[in-house]
Amino acid sequence: MDENNKKSPPRKKQPTVLHCAFCDKSQNEVHKLIARNNPAGKKALTICDECVEMCTEIINGQSLVEAENSPKALYEYIVRQNEIIGDARDRANKALDLLNISMPPASESQH
Repeated sequence: MDENNKKSPPRKKQPTVLHCAFCDKSQNEVHKLIARNNPAGKKALTICDECVEMCTEIINGQSLVEAENSPKALYEYIVRQNEIIGDARDRANKALDLLNISMPPASESQH
């Protein structure tokens, strides 16, 4: 067979590296990258865990500013923050369970 007629081996398709739509960090630079499932050919809409955290801080900060002028809004803010803390405690306990470690009991000042 002639050398010029040889077919080159098929190239492996390089995996697409996704980037956060807000900060442009790649999926390799962040802990988590959340992507919306888009139809083929459409660019994925993505956001990283760092931008989600920043947005959460902005929303919570605004909620507190609004709550300062309304007892009901302040109560709802405190309830929401308590739920967030409870969820974080639950996630921490699950992680500790995976490591076979128990969390120390909460002190009375933490309630």
